[in-house]
Amino acid sequence: MTGKHLLALFGLSLAVLLFAASFQSAAGYMDADYHLYMGDRIASGQGFSEELIWNYLDAPQILPHASHSYWPPLPSMLAALGPWTFPLADAFSAGRAATILLSAAISPLTALLAFQLTRRKATALFAGLLAMVSIYYLPFLTTTDSFSPSMVLGLLFFLLIVRIEARKDSKTIPLSLGLTAGLLHLTRAEGLLWLLLAILAYSLPQWKKGIEINGLIFVAAGYFIIMLPWFVRNQVQFSSVLAPGALKTLWLSNYDELFSFPASQLNMANWLSSGWQAIVAARWWAIGQNLVTAFVVQGEIFLAPLIILGGWNLRRRHAVSLAGIAWTLLFIAMSLFFPFTGVRGGFFHAAAVLQPLIWVLAALGLELFVDWGVGTRSWNKQSALRVFRGAALLFGLVLSVFVFRQRVVGSELDNPNWNESFNHYQEIGEVIGNYSGSADYLVMVNNPPGFALAADRPAIVIPDGDLSASLAAAKTFGVDYLLLETDHPQGLDHIYERPEDAEGMELLTSFDGTHIFRVGAGD
Repeated sequence: MTGKHLLALFGLSLAVLLFAASFQSAAGYMDADYHLYMGDRIASGQGFSEELIWNYLDAPQILPHASHSYWPPLPSMLAALGPWTFPLADAFSAGRAATILLSAAISPLTALLAFQLTRRKATALFAGLLAMVSIYYLPFLTTTDSFSPSMVLGLLFFLLIVRIEARKDSKTIPLSLGLTAGLLHLTRAEGLLWLLLAILAYSLPQWKKGIEINGLIFVAAGYFIIMLPWFVRNQVQFSSVLAPGALKTLWLSNYDELFSFPASQLNMANWLSSGWQAIVAARWWAIGQNLVTAFVVQGEIFLAPLIILGGWNLRRRHAVSLAGIAWTLLFIAMSLFFPFTGVRGGFFHAAAVLQPLIWVLAALGLELFVDWGVGTRSWNKQSALRVFRGAALLFGLVLSVFVFRQRVVGSELDNPNWNESFNHYQEIGEVIGNYSGSADYLVMVNNPPGFALAADRPAIVIPDGDLSASLAAAKTFGVDYLLLETDHPQGLDHIYERPEDAEGMELLTSFDGTHIFRVGAGD
């Protein structure tokens, strides 16, 4: 692989991403909204604090309060780079600038990893092109979420493992491996796994001759250089080195309990009270759903057999065997320990770190399949490779366009689905402003980060349960308005259908499927 090849892949990938990004004028969903919101606060000097509550898992008491009690901060920190670098750009364009540049690096780095593992230039270029037509990941690589940093850091992690396996050892490699593991933990809550894998990666080549303790110390040092300041911050803010929010999701009996108020009801006793039949059924359901994600999203359906073939061929390479361990542990965690959050995006997010290596295995698997055809069916290898690679890329491109159109664009090119929530919240903010007569109000809503970005007002989430739970949270935090949208807690179905029956609230108006109530707690 030459620098020209890698630069060409970067440029082509950047062009694809910028075209895709042109259809998105908003972050698009709660995770990305949150990181964009926090990036703006960090850039404006307000630090790691938030004037919103999107769950009650860390038992918040007031606004503002400490941020990132659930998601780690690196995506928010990347979003903060934009306003500093492009102060005249709009918030979303500036906030996702670093993400798009990272996303453009995924294709060339995937090609580089493929070349390091196979020493085949054509296979490496094909792997880089597979990464470019990323199908289900494409809509998320141009917004402010963890996908891009996860993939890039995962690529660096496995490139370092290849160097360790090749005995290209020095103090900088284990240190770099530890730093990368730390950055992965700063990106995703399950990132502690990567410290364990970094230790294992450094130990494997030395297993028989004896493990060099100094190297392991450098691995650990790199990790703690990144994570120790954040651990100290968490200990000061939450009395826990790990963010407290994610750990409480162990005790969910259904996904909506993620928004329970108060969150103290999420405990082992409450979890056990749901019954063993429900507990087992939920995990069996999660196993099935996550297997579908593995086949459809990660394996892209048509690539799945090739991935297995390529993985089997490279099973003795440490990068591949460790990736297999990582995937298995993530699958177990997101199916058995966190089934509800795992199915609702956790497994999709967590496994993104492995996706570039999966594309590498698919590229190799296709070549191995053609080699089989040459030996058993007398295919012409070069012709067959051109046909199959071209067909795979064309099919991937068609699927990418289809998924992107369904997820982002919708039926109107000039009014993409992706931006509807942001535009809706902007209009709702104007409606409330007309009723309020003041810019000083607090809203309870389905997506607090999205509303905070669109209306520039603090917001808290509608809790799971019936109206009494919403009124209790409203009283605690001094909520002025409640927005009841089509997507609302099941316990509020009756109120959505008959908003005039809402006791303790006054129906002001209904706008585009959303009921706007005035809550007396803030008067």
